[in-house]
Amino acid sequence: MNRLLDREANLLPAYMSLNDIRRLHTQKDAPPPCWTLSQNISKLEASFRPLAAMITIQAKNSLLPMVRYNHSKIWRHSQKFWNFWYVHPEKFTWESIDNVKIPFHPSQYEQQYRLLNYVISHRYSYEMLLTIMSMSTERSNQPIKNQLGTFVIKYLMEIITSNSDNDAGRNVIWQHLQVPIIQMLFHKHINLGDILKGLRAELRKKGKVTREQIVRNRDSIMWLLLQYMSAGMVAMISEVNTQFMDLFNELYVDVVFNSLEIPELTSPDCVQRFAALCIFMHAQRAAIEKNEGSVQIPRCLMAQQEKLTEIESHLSVLNFDDYQLVILINVFSILASPFDRVMACLTGDSVIEMPGSSPAAPVQAHSAIKPMSVDMLDRIKMQGKIEFSRKILNLLFQESRSQEIHPSPALVYTYTRFLVYTETERLIFRPLTGERMSANPTTNPLPSLNECIQSGSLTQLHITVEILRYRLHHVDIGSVHQAHSILLNCLNTMSNFQMVSSIRDLCFHLIQRIFTTNPHGRELWAIQLCDQPEQIVSDCEELNKCLIMAVANGSKVAMADQAGQSTQNYEEFLADILRRSPLILPFQTLRRLPDSMRIYLEQHQQSNMIPNLAQVVQNERLNFQNLMQNEAELIQRFVDPNATPVFLCIIWKLLEPMWNQHQRTNLPAAFYQILQQMDPKTFRNQLRTFTDFIVEEISRNQNEVHKYIQYLLHLIWDQHVIPFDQFIQVLVLRPCESPDTLIVAQLLMLNDKADGTDNPFLQRVHFLKTFPIDHFNHEDYFRYHLNYHQQFPESFNFEILATKVQQPQEPSVKPLPVYFGNVCFRMLPV
Repeated sequence: MNRLLDREANLLPAYMSLNDIRRLHTQKDAPPPCWTLSQNISKLEASFRPLAAMITIQAKNSLLPMVRYNHSKIWRHSQKFWNFWYVHPEKFTWESIDNVKIPFHPSQYEQQYRLLNYVISHRYSYEMLLTIMSMSTERSNQPIKNQLGTFVIKYLMEIITSNSDNDAGRNVIWQHLQVPIIQMLFHKHINLGDILKGLRAELRKKGKVTREQIVRNRDSIMWLLLQYMSAGMVAMISEVNTQFMDLFNELYVDVVFNSLEIPELTSPDCVQRFAALCIFMHAQRAAIEKNEGSVQIPRCLMAQQEKLTEIESHLSVLNFDDYQLVILINVFSILASPFDRVMACLTGDSVIEMPGSSPAAPVQAHSAIKPMSVDMLDRIKMQGKIEFSRKILNLLFQESRSQEIHPSPALVYTYTRFLVYTETERLIFRPLTGERMSANPTTNPLPSLNECIQSGSLTQLHITVEILRYRLHHVDIGSVHQAHSILLNCLNTMSNFQMVSSIRDLCFHLIQRIFTTNPHGRELWAIQLCDQPEQIVSDCEELNKCLIMAVANGSKVAMADQAGQSTQNYEEFLADILRRSPLILPFQTLRRLPDSMRIYLEQHQQSNMIPNLAQVVQNERLNFQNLMQNEAELIQRFVDPNATPVFLCIIWKLLEPMWNQHQRTNLPAAFYQILQQMDPKTFRNQLRTFTDFIVEEISRNQNEVHKYIQYLLHLIWDQHVIPFDQFIQVLVLRPCESPDTLIVAQLLMLNDKADGTDNPFLQRVHFLKTFPIDHFNHEDYFRYHLNYHQQFPESFNFEILATKVQQPQEPSVKPLPVYFGNVCFRMLPV
C-alpha cells in the first residue's frame, strides 16, 4: 500500500490509487478505511494542499509575488489570462474578488499594504509596483494619491521604529527606498506636502517612536527629501515650506538651540549628515529666485555652514575620491566649479596608448584610468547625478571630435556607472544616443546618432556603440529600439571595418537580449514586425537570420500559434527579409520554427550559395595569377562589389601548397591592398563564400580536417586576415545540412596549434578569467582590459596584416579607441 500511495513513485500510481480508494469508501454502506490506510491517505492529500492553494485564491495573500506575462497586447488577440497580483488602485484591495459574492476569508477583503510592503522591501522595480496596481505613469487621481501616501508613511514609520542595530542594512533600505518614492513624487502619485504632514503627525504620537530612533534615522529622512526637493525647489518653495519646517523642527527638536556635531569628513556618512543643510541652501536660492523673501538657516546648522565655507575655500586641492567634494556637488550642483575639479581629476595630465595601438597606427587617450567609485556616486543627489553625467558626456564628445587625443578611460567608465541608477537612467541615457530633450540646441548641444553618422564622427559613434553593447543594464526600451533602427540603416553606407563590426555585434546583442528576454521589447518589436518591418530588418543575412529565430522564440513564448496567429502576421516581415537578403535556413532550423513561419519560408526562401564553387574558385585563381604582374588591374577586379566573392578562397588555394610543405610565408602586399580597399559589405560576402568553400573542402577530404584547422588558425591568429568572431558567426548561420560546420567551429575554438601551444582562443579565455567579475566596484578594471590587449593585440582594419605582408605597408586607417570589448566578449552572442 505504501508503494501505491507513494507520490514520488514512477508512473504516478498514487493519483489513481487515491481516486479508487475514495470511490470505494464513499459508496453507500461502505466501511471507512482502516486507521493505517487513513493516515497514509491524509498524508498524501496534505502534500497536494500547497499546490492547490497556489492555483486557487485561498492562500493568495501568503504567496510571494511573481511577474506574469500577459501577451494579449503583444500578439493582438483578445485572450486574457488570470493575473493574481492586480490590486485596485483606489481601494488597495484585490481587484479579482472585488465583486465576487463568495465568502472568502476576511483578510482577502482588506487593503493589501502587506503586498506593497513586500514589493518595496525586496527591491522590485517601480514598473512592477505600477503593474500590480494596474496603473500607468500618467494616472494620478486623488484616491490614488491618498492610498499611496498612506502606504509610504506607514512604510517609513516601520523603518524608523525598527530596533535593528544593523546600521549597514538599514542604510541599504533607505538607499533603495529613495528610488520608488522619488518616482512616485515625479509622476504625481503622491503629494510631498501630505507626506511631510503625515510623517510629522506619526512622529508626534506618544509611545510610537522614541527620540533615539528619530535621531538614528533623521539624516536618512533629510537625504531622501533632498533627492526630490533639490530638483524642484523653486516650484515648491511656497507650497511645502511650512510642512517641511514643521517636520524639521520635530526631527531636530533636541538640538534646536545648539549646533549639530560636525561629522568626520573621511567617513561616508558625512554626506548624509549635510543633507539638511543642502535643503536649506537650495531653499535660500529658490526664495531669492522667486523674490519670496529669505530662508534662514537654523541655528543648529550654523556650524555645518561654516565648515562648508572652509571646504569650498580649498576646492582646488580636493581629489575626486574625497567626500568633501561630493558635499560641494550636493550643495552647489548648479555651479560648475565642483564639477570642473572632478573633470580635471578624471582627465589626467598626460596620454596613454589605447588598445588597438601600434607603432604604425598609434591611438592615444588622456591618461586617467581610475573612474569615480560607485560609493562616491551613490552619495551624489539625483540632480547632481544628472548634471554630472551630462557634463561628462559633453566633454566626451567634445574630445572625441578632435580625433587626436581621445577621452580618458576614467571619464568613459564613470559615465557608464551612472547608467545603473534606475531613478535617472532615462535622463542620462537619452542624451547618450542624441535623443533631443529640448528643441533648443543650446540646452542639448549633443548631436544625434544620425548627425554623428552624417558628419563622420566615428570616435563619438564608437563610444556610444561600445557603451550600448557592454554597459547597458536596464534602460528605456523605446530609446534602445530607436538607436538600433538608426544603426541598422547605416550598416551599408559605413566604410570603416571596425565601426561596422561593432554595430553588427551590438545589433546581434540587442536582438537576442531585448526580443527574447524582455516583455516590453517583445511588445514593441511585435508591433514593428506587423506594421513597419523595415525598422528592424537589415541587409545583413546573419542579422536577419538571428531576427527570424528571435521572433520565432518570442512567438513560442507568447503561444502565438495556439492563440490563432496566422501566416499573414509574418508575411510582410519575412518578405522584407527575403527581399533585402535572400537566404535559406537548414532543415534542422526550419523544423523548430512555428508552423506559420516555417510554411512561408519553405515556399519562398532562396539560396545564395554559389553552385560548383570549387570550379569557380579554380578559374578565378588562374585569373588572379595571370593578373599578378598588373597590380592596379588586379586590385580593381577583386575589390569590385559585383565580382564573384571568392578572393579569400583564392588566398587559401595559393597558400595551401606552401602550407603542405610546412612553409609559413608572408602574404604578398597586393593581398592587403585588396582587403583594405574592400567595403565591409563586400568583405562579408567574401566571408560567407569562404565558409561554404571550407565546409566543402572538409567534406571532400575528411582525413585532412586537422590540417585544415591548422591552416585556418594561421590565417586567423597569425596573419589576421579573417576576424575570428565574424568567421564563426557566419559559419554557424550558413545553411549547411552536414555536421561539418559545427565540427569546424568546435575545433577552431578548442584545437591546439601545430607547434603544441594552446588554442589561441582558449588562451584569451583563460586570460579573461583573471578579470574581476564586479567591474563596477573595481577601480583598476581598465588596467586588466589594457593588459589583455597588450598580450593579445587585435586587428580591426587589417592594420596588423599591413605589417606582416612581404613588403610591409603603412596602415591606411587608424583604429578607433576600444574601452570595453575584446574577441571573447564578441563571441558571446554567437
